Amino acid sequence: MVRPKASGSKKTKRGGGVDFKKFKRKIGRKLPPPKNATNTQIKSKAIVLPEQSMLSERTGMAVNSRGLTLKELLQQTSHYNAKTRKVALNGIRDLLTRHPSELKLHAVAVTEKLRERICDSDDAVRAMLYNFLKTIFFPQIKEEISAPVISLLMAYVFNAMTHLAIDIRVMGFKFFLLIVQNHPSSFLLYAEKVLDCYYDILRNKQLYIEDKSKIKDVLDGLLHCLSSFAFGKEKNDSGNERNEQRKPLHAFKVESLFEEAGLCLIQDKFETLLTLLVHCFEEFNATAHAEGMIDSLSFSCMLYILRIISLVVKISFPRNVELPQRIGFAIHSITEDHNNASFNEPVYLKKLWELFPISSSNQSVEEVVLWLKDFNRCFQGGNRHSILNIMISQIFFHFTELTEVHTYLKEKFLEFLETTLFLQVSKDNGSGVVILEKHVISLIEVIPHLVMQTMGYWQARLLQIFTSVFESCRVDSKLMSACIFAIMQMLPPRQIQDMQLSYSNSAEMLCYQVTWLRRLPEILLQLGDKHPSLSKCIPLGVFRYVWFSQIILEIFLCVGQSSMRGSSTALEYDNLQFSLREYFSKTDDQGVRQYGSFIKLPKDCQDIAVSGLFYFSIISLPLLQSLAVCFSCNGMEPSVRMRILEVLNSAYKSGRVKLADYIGFLITIIAHFNVYPEMYPQSGENDRKVSNRSTFWGISEAVMTCFSEMGDRSLVLRLSWKTLLEAMSLKSGLDNRRSMLRMIILLDSTSSRFTEESSVALGQIISTYLVDASSYLPGRLNEEPLAYRFYISPCIVLFLRSNKLLFEVLRFFNLGDCDSDSSKLESVGSSLLFMLNISKLHPNLSGCEGPISNIIHSLSVILSEAGNNMDSEKRCRLENLFFQIKAGVAKLLMQGPIEQG
Repeated sequence: MVRPKASGSKKTKRGGGVDFKKFKRKIGRKLPPPKNATNTQIKSKAIVLPEQSMLSERTGMAVNSRGLTLKELLQQTSHYNAKTRKVALNGIRDLLTRHPSELKLHAVAVTEKLRERICDSDDAVRAMLYNFLKTIFFPQIKEEISAPVISLLMAYVFNAMTHLAIDIRVMGFKFFLLIVQNHPSSFLLYAEKVLDCYYDILRNKQLYIEDKSKIKDVLDGLLHCLSSFAFGKEKNDSGNERNEQRKPLHAFKVESLFEEAGLCLIQDKFETLLTLLVHCFEEFNATAHAEGMIDSLSFSCMLYILRIISLVVKISFPRNVELPQRIGFAIHSITEDHNNASFNEPVYLKKLWELFPISSSNQSVEEVVLWLKDFNRCFQGGNRHSILNIMISQIFFHFTELTEVHTYLKEKFLEFLETTLFLQVSKDNGSGVVILEKHVISLIEVIPHLVMQTMGYWQARLLQIFTSVFESCRVDSKLMSACIFAIMQMLPPRQIQDMQLSYSNSAEMLCYQVTWLRRLPEILLQLGDKHPSLSKCIPLGVFRYVWFSQIILEIFLCVGQSSMRGSSTALEYDNLQFSLREYFSKTDDQGVRQYGSFIKLPKDCQDIAVSGLFYFSIISLPLLQSLAVCFSCNGMEPSVRMRILEVLNSAYKSGRVKLADYIGFLITIIAHFNVYPEMYPQSGENDRKVSNRSTFWGISEAVMTCFSEMGDRSLVLRLSWKTLLEAMSLKSGLDNRRSMLRMIILLDSTSSRFTEESSVALGQIISTYLVDASSYLPGRLNEEPLAYRFYISPCIVLFLRSNKLLFEVLRFFNLGDCDSDSSKLESVGSSLLFMLNISKLHPNLSGCEGPISNIIHSLSVILSEAGNNMDSEKRCRLENLFFQIKAGVAKLLMQGPIEQG
């Protein structure tokens, strides 16, 4: 059933009489602008003008990778944004790396602009500036650093050093240290003002108790600044091992510092500085007592404080200078009750002595000594206390060198020194030992003065513990170098009348000196050339460094020079030569002689070793033999060889070398010297070596001079005759045998006759020598007769003196295998022909018809029997030689024979 529609349910539609039409809008859609809205949008095109780019103005200018000039980058360093300032600094680094010359041209302008960043509020900007100055600025203008550049920087550095912000303040000290490292005189120029800044920061108790890392940096900078002041122009680098070894705590001398004009201006400042440093040390020590241990930062700060105190004390209280009143220090007279003794010392040093020994609790010195003897505890946490105590002891011992101190106080430190050295002797291989040994070296260096100053049982105890350390330490350790240097100071002085070391004459001291001397050769042999790092150098002051081996050799020389003949020291010195033989040459397991370590030493060390030979009462034959082997080494400089001859000749004249031994040495060095001639090298490429003939000639002339100064030459000839013949029969080089023939000529100058036996022996040697000389110059006797004449000239002199000798030489020419050896026969014939061409020998040759005829017969036989088997060139040479000899003999026979002499 359909529901009927309501009659009034449908509404009537609104017609055109409606005023506004309503639109339905979706939420979020932007409404269109009204129809009467004004369009304010502006459209324009870019205007491009030609030649307006900045690149056209930078042609030829120095720019960085971003195309910015130095002027633009410097302007950006003042930007309010820290990031922009850092980018600008990086850009300057880039530009100056690309164009280093820009910095030299604009150093002042760069300095004026960049110095503003020293007090920059941003830590990264300051760090970047510091790195730039360290790696770019100072290295590039190091030679051109001028006072204006330094003064420009220092104005802002002082602002930073007095800044309210602690980070900027600490960084200011780092900037000043950087300036001092590159311009060492800066510290003296600004010392007063800089020290005032250090005073101010050291008084800040909260800083060095709560922020120890910052005070550590400040103390490190102060130590380096004072070091640069003390060591003049020498650059100090904390990361350099050499400077670490230098340690301004010991090898410092200030003889010339008192001549500096500005030194007197800061002496009073040093007293205030030391007072503040001792006070800081007391605060750190009190904190460590409260905490029961010393943390790593506190230990580093305390160590820096003691190093600075030690350096300032050594500047202010130099050795060999009168007491501190001389330099204006306030000295306080302090009277102690112990033994009713009194002494003078600065009051702040007395406070430092009162803190000794540093320990984890309030212990007496006896308890600390017992604590130190507990080895495990010492190296498991107590090592820091030991190092600090060693540093305080070193400062104390330096002060005792200037004046006498109280006996009780001195014994306290001596007890600690003895205990510490005892620990060094009984150490194991733990890691803590290396740290302790490094600081023990400073105690070893004060022992010579303590031994001289201390008498009685303490002197014996110090000598005993020092000897124990010396015998126990390794050869390749730095402690050994310190012991060697200390021994050098405790051995007899070179001037016997030096009363400063009069203690060395005591019997007990002599006993220890003998013990040291007996071990030194062993150390020298162990060193050799196997420990180059150990053999580098040890300090003998500030600027002088010497080889380790040189120190030992200087000790030997000092003992030899100062020992009286017949004394126990002289006898001990004589025994050294038996240990030193291997130092010059040694014999291996197969019995072969080898060169010793002496060959590889620097020339200075070689000169010292050779000079020490003179002081042996008698130089033994084994030592001379060892020297002779060493003498033949081609690596030895000629000047060292001459020095050996000079010293041995002086020793012979002084009765320190036996005549027979000395003659044997001279003949041996001539016979065994390896001569390499320059004109006629031996066959084979391996024999083509650099000529040393001129060196050998110089040695030969020096040996001839030594022979001429020996006295009766006929006696010397009789003593050396057998040795000369044995040496020449070894068939050494031609130059060697020629020199020995010259010796015979020199020694036989007074007698013109040889005995029958001597003529036969020498004739056989000379015949072999002449054949070897002719074989050495095959085919050149006619082309270059001077070369052969050089070798035959000594023989001609002997032939003119003795017809018997000439007869024996010609007789030996035809013996042996000449009949079958055509080459040897050719050499014999060439030698005979050369003698026939010397007119002075004709009278002597006239009496030698028999041997000459035998040589001619041998030539004819070999030409007839073996001539067909020879090559045509050799046969031609022999035939020419045969006919030339016959012609020469015919000419000789026309003059008639003479009687043989």
